[in-house]
Amino acid sequence: MKPIETHYKGYRFRSRLEARWAVFFDALQIPYEYEKEGYRMGRVWYLPDFWLSQQDCWVEIKGKEPEEQELERVRKLVEATKKDVYLFLGQIPLPNVGDEFMAENGVQGYFWYEEYGKVTDAQISYWWCECPICGMVGLCYGGWTERLSCQHIKIKTPNIASPRLIAAYTAARSVRFEKGEKP
Repeated sequence: MKPIETHYKGYRFRSRLEARWAVFFDALQIPYEYEKEGYRMGRVWYLPDFWLSQQDCWVEIKGKEPEEQELERVRKLVEATKKDVYLFLGQIPLPNVGDEFMAENGVQGYFWYEEYGKVTDAQISYWWCECPICGMVGLCYGGWTERLSCQHIKIKTPNIASPRLIAAYTAARSVRFEKGEKP
């Protein structure tokens, strides 16, 4: 099935799923640039979906499991830019404290990073989390707030279902773009 092009906040998103992630970022006041810059990857051009300046990373959105050539482009993006890349798969999740699925799957997808000159990928559980002290929001393994750059929390404390995060997930999941409806 072909994605439905969607207009939101002056952008023309290639799919409603991408537009819904933009609603999520807006709800949390996370600055983003959509399709900021394209890169030549060998013979192929690659245009990543989102650049998140505060998180210093790329976010790529896919409605389904990507093919190997798409994954290879993401690896090359890490090599070219020296920035982390998160690839989110499927619909936007809704965290539910105590739910085993939440703890295991997080934002379903992949994470690429470069360490010691080598690009590594992992299909692991990353969640948006919020520091309960300063309100900083970031993507962290397991949603553990001690991994946020503010470093207010020093122990493994997940905070993936704060009222602010739930409101952002809910806004993104419930928005309808039919007939000009606004989030």
